[in-house]
Amino acid sequence: MRRHALGVYLGGCLLSAVGSGIVAPFTAIYLTAARGFPLGTVGLVLAVIAAANIAGSLAGGLLIDRFGLRGVVAVSLVVQAAGWVALGFAATPGPAIAAAALAGLGGGGFYPVSVPILVALVPPARQRRAFSLRSTATGLGTGVGAALGGLLLGTTSVAAFQLMFVLNAASYLLFCGLLLAVLRGRSPTVDRSAPGRGGVDGMLAWLLVLQTLLVLAGFGQFNAAVPLLLQTWVGLGTGLIGVVVATGTTTLVVLQLAVGRLSERRSPATMLTALGLVWAVGWGCGLVAVFLQPVGTTTALVAMAVLYGVGACVFQPNFQPLLAAAVPPARLGRASGYAASAWGLALVVASPGGVLLVGAGPVLLWAVLAALALASSALAHRLGRLAPGVVEDSEPPVPAASRR
Repeated sequence: MRRHALGVYLGGCLLSAVGSGIVAPFTAIYLTAARGFPLGTVGLVLAVIAAANIAGSLAGGLLIDRFGLRGVVAVSLVVQAAGWVALGFAATPGPAIAAAALAGLGGGGFYPVSVPILVALVPPARQRRAFSLRSTATGLGTGVGAALGGLLLGTTSVAAFQLMFVLNAASYLLFCGLLLAVLRGRSPTVDRSAPGRGGVDGMLAWLLVLQTLLVLAGFGQFNAAVPLLLQTWVGLGTGLIGVVVATGTTTLVVLQLAVGRLSERRSPATMLTALGLVWAVGWGCGLVAVFLQPVGTTTALVAMAVLYGVGACVFQPNFQPLLAAAVPPARLGRASGYAASAWGLALVVASPGGVLLVGAGPVLLWAVLAALALASSALAHRLGRLAPGVVEDSEPPVPAASRR
């Protein structure tokens, strides 16, 4: 029964990711090309979505602990769907900004749900594999959605864009129905058999610091500062930049399950330590690409993108179970909300900060990113030594009989 519920949830994740992928890459284009908004207004709309996401994450986490998962799932997904439909039909800046606030609040409110849902649906010994499967589903769905969005946009007509926004909203509403069905009668359960559960508040704080370092070192840079640097300092055209970014994304989707299986045989702290080391080497390849151009540039950039994707595969199946193990079940919602809002705040700093570093030259950017990646490795290693009960033993070993 649990496997059936997990399959339904993962199918819903895939469906909603397709909807998000249809709209996300083309929202700014819609606002400028179809609605004629000036760039300043478009930037404001996108900033409102980001700010509302952060606020929604904090509120959603608190509401999960107070009212339960099903209520937050229903409200957040319905509000998100309403916001995106309203944005698709907003002809002037005022309604567009209001719709952006709705979409952001709904999306942010849903982010903290992801960890408690998998904790509720999956026993502790299988949670890392479940997080890998979810990451694969969302990555694949986002890519498929972006491709479908490009096919739908044969023109820049308002009607074509509106269809995309309606399809996005429909995916959220269908996901909502699926989740409400599988969550009936379920509540999160976290394994508490491992020793050393004291001091979880401090552990949660350090996990948020670790997540922030990883966003600053990689997640907030690969789709922002890195493409700009490749254009400015390596001289790549947009087509080749797209190939580099797609290589990283494809690596994430293709290798996610394999890296997830590897994670099951290693402690989360060990895998997160390796993540930072892999990214540091990857950013080193980026630096090599700058100085080897034109000879060796392509090889170095492909290596950089692949190493980024490999590192990104490590995050979901290792960080999220640690988050679930670091807090009491009654506080899992707000802990997820803190993590989601901290992620959003880190992105606000990471992307523009990386873009500013590009102006100072490639050596400084690669050096800063590598230093941040190494700092995340040091912190993950330190957490594994200081709190083995939480970090190393976040899930008990699976007996051989149960694996057959």
